[in-house]
Amino acid sequence: MSTYIIKMSKEYSDFVSIADLQKNYFERDLPNLLQGFYMFSIGNNQPTPNKGDLLLFFYDNHIVASAKLLDLMKDYKTQEEYEELVQKEITPIKDTSLHFSFGNASDRRGAYILDKETIKTFAPISLAECNNVLSLGISGDYVNAPGSVKLLSIQNKDKLKERMTVK
Repeated sequence: MSTYIIKMSKEYSDFVSIADLQKNYFERDLPNLLQGFYMFSIGNNQPTPNKGDLLLFFYDNHIVASAKLLDLMKDYKTQEEYEELVQKEITPIKDTSLHFSFGNASDRRGAYILDKETIKTFAPISLAECNNVLSLGISGDYVNAPGSVKLLSIQNKDKLKERMTVK
């Protein structure tokens, strides 16, 4: 199992704080209304996580949540194709703006299908703690690139797991 960090876009800035994002998106909407479907729009040169990998969600210079990847929904190219897939795959969703920014025309689009039982929030892990304490090696280039996905090389997975239990 590999670990990837997913840079969330500022489209989630409707949430007033990280705590609001954790409570109302990761704990309420993502596992229930969205049925574990996390829509993405990323650049073409980003790595692709595999089934069973751990995804860490990075927002406002903090890791704010985690989940295991069950599957990856195919890329789609147009807004219409996206809406068709959403209606077919996630029937209760009416307001697509709740969870997704369509992004640039050249971006890859799809959905990470998350194991709803593994979606977890914890006390946010700051960029400084990511690098100085957990040695995750998250660079400034990554922090400033919206929609980025990065495969992490983690020296001490137990330390990270332990840190992700702090509320």
